[in-house]
Amino acid sequence: MGEGQNPVYHRLYLKKTQVDAYQYAFNSGSFYEYWQNMQQAAEFCLVNDVNIEEGLNWADRSIHTYFGEANFRTLSTYAGLLDKVGREHEADSVMKVALPKGSIDDIYVYGTNLLRMKKSKAAFDAFKFSYDKAPKNWLTNFGLAKGYAGMSDKTAAIKFADISLQLAQDGNMDAKNYITRFRQNLTDGKDVSGF
Repeated sequence: MGEGQNPVYHRLYLKKTQVDAYQYAFNSGSFYEYWQNMQQAAEFCLVNDVNIEEGLNWADRSIHTYFGEANFRTLSTYAGLLDKVGREHEADSVMKVALPKGSIDDIYVYGTNLLRMKKSKAAFDAFKFSYDKAPKNWLTNFGLAKGYAGMSDKTAAIKFADISLQLAQDGNMDAKNYITRFRQNLTDGKDVSGF
């Protein structure tokens, strides 16, 4: 199998190409128009575990420059990169500022990403924070179900999946089907980390 047919090589090449494009945009000055540009580039580095140091610089600039904004997306990306370079205490401090700025959807996505990175306790804490703000919301209950599943507490995970199912509106069949599949997989002892 040649380099062009190797899927690992192909993914690495695509990541490098994207980082090169971000660096070009940075050097051309087009990154300086909106905080979203820097945040998007930094998030790419975080999610793909590439170019971490420069990604950290981009994340910092998405918050602390004249076009920057300290919102959930910029702060959580910055915290994630701080954590990757071993600055956990700073990352925790940044997330304490970020969480109150996050919507229910923001925190759900953040917690789900933490689960995918095998950070079950941090994910649980994020889901619990969101639940405490809105305990009657189907998504916060489903997040807590995922959080408990990540902490290997199947009984509590099923309980919150059931509550989430009850709270999901009748018109939201996609959510109900998703929760039902999650609950069934959990009951059957299958891996639910992909939910």
